Amino acid sequence: MFAAESFRSHRFPTVVRACHVGLAAAVCFGAAHSVQAQAPVLSSDSAAALSSSTLVSLPNIVRDAELAGVRWPRIADVTPDLERAYVARNWAPLWLRDGRPTAAARAMVDALGRVDARGLESRDYDVDRLQGMLRSGFASSGARADFEAVLSVASLRVVRALRSGRVPASDAAPRAGRDSVSYADALVALAAAPQPSTMLDAMEPRFAQYRRLKEALASYRAQPEQDIEARSRANRIALSMERWRQLPQQAARTQIIVNIPAFQLSVMSATASGTIRQLDMDVVVGSAFNSRTPAFSDSLQYLVFAPYWDVPASIARSELVPIGLRDPYLLKLNNYEVIGRRGRPMPMTLAAVKDVQRGKARIRQLPGGTNALGRVKFMFPNQYDVYLHDSPMQNAFQKQRRDLSHGCIRVADPAALAALLLRDQTAWDSTAIARAMNGKAAQRVNLRQAVPVHLLYATAVAHDDGSVTFLEDIYGQDAELASRIARGYPYSRAAGSVQ
Repeated sequence: MFAAESFRSHRFPTVVRACHVGLAAAVCFGAAHSVQAQAPVLSSDSAAALSSSTLVSLPNIVRDAELAGVRWPRIADVTPDLERAYVARNWAPLWLRDGRPTAAARAMVDALGRVDARGLESRDYDVDRLQGMLRSGFASSGARADFEAVLSVASLRVVRALRSGRVPASDAAPRAGRDSVSYADALVALAAAPQPSTMLDAMEPRFAQYRRLKEALASYRAQPEQDIEARSRANRIALSMERWRQLPQQAARTQIIVNIPAFQLSVMSATASGTIRQLDMDVVVGSAFNSRTPAFSDSLQYLVFAPYWDVPASIARSELVPIGLRDPYLLKLNNYEVIGRRGRPMPMTLAAVKDVQRGKARIRQLPGGTNALGRVKFMFPNQYDVYLHDSPMQNAFQKQRRDLSHGCIRVADPAALAALLLRDQTAWDSTAIARAMNGKAAQRVNLRQAVPVHLLYATAVAHDDGSVTFLEDIYGQDAELASRIARGYPYSRAAGSVQ
């Protein structure tokens, strides 16, 4: 269902140019300014020239993180990159030469006007205002400074949106790995690029599913304006594209992608000729009612064959303790044992169950066919204690809607997944895997190389033939993400989850 390509990190050379004589003082100030510095002292002539502008200077804008007159005037999201880009060039303009917009500036405004095709909204990047500036010309230094600031802020915001999403992924969960892109360098490179749209293409996710969604978006947006259903579906596609942009763009031989509302897992592998989908299988995810599976990315590090199930305290108290208080033998009959504070098993008695109830002991389930984790689990340690695992309840995979777990992800074919992940370890052929899965003792096997795991929430899935499947929004998160996006820049990292 999904395809991914390894992403090559893009590093952009910093382009430094001398400040042009005669450019507005509002744009060209010298090298000594930072966000903490006071605004530069302007001559009376310069101040008079700027009096008709809402902008006093770029250093002032950076310092105040405010750009009046734009759709989203609070610009704290981009001021650090603005400062780095302009300080490195002594506050010389990026988009103006001899007081006139460069060819790259005009091309960038044109590219911003077409970001709707990328699942964004051009109005968020002040395209109408920039186009009006280009038509009106730049009779004053204030107008030139205004154009410089508005275009740089819009460019930085678009680059960030395409590279990692508008709503920060950390609102949902930590991103796996660090992003190597310098956005300040990207801004400078865009201002020197004859075709900035090509650079914007390079910022978008390399996942083939993302590219298919982008094509599908164009098709739905080409429908008549009065086609309400087409507009609604286009919006859902755009939200799914935002989810894909939130994923870490990293180079990896193998990646695992779980689309939560699709109840589907895919394993993608990079080859010399591209990316191939090596394995697909059904999954069971967390219940929409009370135990939703979070969306986040991490790295799968090891497998455990014949695992114990260390029952989470909340599940133990709500589901197992009431059974044990009625009859402790029922817990023992289902291969549960009570573990005391010293890590040793305790006799399964009423007193032991009460210790669990009081938080003085815990419950675990012994390895075996009845274990809730089945015969193998796939571990990517994370703050949610979520992982992939086998399941003794195979009938669950026959259901169309499969949000039935406590939050972890049950996989339909664990042996096939284990074989693929261990294919570079000759000791772990299918026979060895079967033996370990049916063993009586837990056995940990480390992967030679960690594998990225992406738990994704995308309700629009595009197929090779151009068709799109629209999935049920089981957790109601499309509406939540749409609401967050509608609030506009800067997107706070302190607001609610967008999992």
